[in-house]
Amino acid sequence: MAALGVLLAMPAAAGAADPKPQTGKTVVVKRTGGAVLVTKRGSSRATRLASRAVRVPVGSTIDASNGTVRLTSTANRSGSKRQTASFYDGAFTVTQNKSSAPLTELTLAGGDFSGCQAVAKRDADVFAAASSRRRLWGRGKGRFRTRGRNGTATVRGTTWLTEDLCEGTMATARSGKVEANSTEFDLERQLEPGQSAIYFCNTGGFTSSTGERLSDLYCLVVLSQPADNVFGFGIATTGTAANEYQLCIGEPDGQVGCDVFPFGPEEGGIKAGGVGCVPRQAGEHYAGWGLGNELLPIPLPFESNAAGTAICVSSPPRPGIDPPAKVRPEQLRKLRTAAGIGD
Repeated sequence: MAALGVLLAMPAAAGAADPKPQTGKTVVVKRTGGAVLVTKRGSSRATRLASRAVRVPVGSTIDASNGTVRLTSTANRSGSKRQTASFYDGAFTVTQNKSSAPLTELTLAGGDFSGCQAVAKRDADVFAAASSRRRLWGRGKGRFRTRGRNGTATVRGTTWLTEDLCEGTMATARSGKVEANSTEFDLERQLEPGQSAIYFCNTGGFTSSTGERLSDLYCLVVLSQPADNVFGFGIATTGTAANEYQLCIGEPDGQVGCDVFPFGPEEGGIKAGGVGCVPRQAGEHYAGWGLGNELLPIPLPFESNAAGTAICVSSPPRPGIDPPAKVRPEQLRKLRTAAGIGD
């Protein structure tokens, strides 16, 4: 009987020893494959993570470039509810706020950006293909957000990829839905499976070749919807006197087409505009924006998987131009959505 009592007590004792996360203070990590390294906050020494779950303070860096880590954090302030997601193919620093519905944020770490050179071309030359400098895959359910240098991706339950490129930060949804956004302005795009968005923000603004200050801060975004062969191009800026901007699309055959589009009404010092387009060629493209007839640095890449009839729709609409004639209602809806008009 005494032995039976010991056996019955063992599961409860083991369960009591399991580590639990604390809101805004600690998370629990466990290696589920490969090699995972942990550098705790305040330390410069990386240690190899074992297969058992351990608690680490927020502000710690986890390197899952060669493995997979399962991360558990709290889902409410008291910690009575928890959420879990797996991360792999990258390194990150984990933080969490202390709200009633705490958000666990993973900021991409590491990566070599020394080879990145600002693409400040003011002509039609095609730049080199985009290359990933660091990345992180996530899979799980809960309030998790990954953050790159120029953009973020917030999920509720999905598989998603966040990449920092030389040209910006790209978020891609493989399954479920992802809320992608820039780090500086509200340029949110909800991504469906297979869709992606790349963001670039310049906090230093833009000065023309003649010394005229054209922008104090601007962010650019390209939304890719491969299944529909529809792409969205957005810009938001402060400190500009311009009421319109230029959008130029460089095509695989080297041709470049530019057009002028209006900004929407200024709100809180911010001017913004969006364009939804169907490219006329399949292959690698780039999008470049201009203010005051001068191109902004860093054109953003995108790839079309099919040829089509070149169509663009602006948000806000161009008087007498939008919507274009002979566009099917369903296609017009997709173009308006990509431009940011919505359904």
